[in-house]
Amino acid sequence: MPVMDEFREEREALKHGTPKQKLQYFWDYYRWPTIIGICLFCAAVSFIYHLVTAKDTALYGAFLNCYTTEESSAPLLEEFMELADINPKKEEILIDTSMMISEDAMDNASYNAIQKMTVLIAASELDMIAGNDFAFDRYVYTGSMADLREILSPEQIAAYEPYFYYMDMAVYEKIEDARENLDDLSGIPYPDPRDPESMEDPVPVGLFLEYTDKLTDRYAFMGESAALGVVANSPRKETAALFIDYLFQ
Repeated sequence: MPVMDEFREEREALKHGTPKQKLQYFWDYYRWPTIIGICLFCAAVSFIYHLVTAKDTALYGAFLNCYTTEESSAPLLEEFMELADINPKKEEILIDTSMMISEDAMDNASYNAIQKMTVLIAASELDMIAGNDFAFDRYVYTGSMADLREILSPEQIAAYEPYFYYMDMAVYEKIEDARENLDDLSGIPYPDPRDPESMEDPVPVGLFLEYTDKLTDRYAFMGESAALGVVANSPRKETAALFIDYLFQ
């Protein structure tokens, strides 16, 4: 018997079948198309929902080797958003404290954190980097941090100069030359970031955080001290400067 004729006979017999027989017929022939259709519908609804409700990023900071809780950090960010006239319904501030970089060994957590930071910086997604001495140093002498004199106002520079973290541009150039020539970098000493007088070409690229209780009361960095700076290719430098002003006023 042709397949279509057999199909017609089954459909005709089903008209007079019991509810259980009809349900079994549906389950046998239509369950997978129905399940796939439901999954596709749910995926489409989820995609549209996230597309409509997604917020723009007002500020994105990576706080390395840092611990906090959402409950303790939320009031600080909410207060800053209000002062900076950031609409929380349309924009959000992201502070990522998930990344840990070990000074002693390159473990999986450190490798993943470095990979994530590389992607964020390359994509111009990141606005600020904060971290303890080791973590922050790592990004200072890779050219990742902006010269604060190009971001802050003259009044801010005068006010916050005692808190500046300095890098020596002359040392940075030596490091770049060594990298280009595949030379050993271990023989190049890093100068004291608190002592610009000892540097050949000092550039302020960060601020030491022990001078701002607003941040250190809510974010705990590993080690004795930590610093915060603005990423050189940040697309939101003005907001980052406002955040610095908020923290240190």
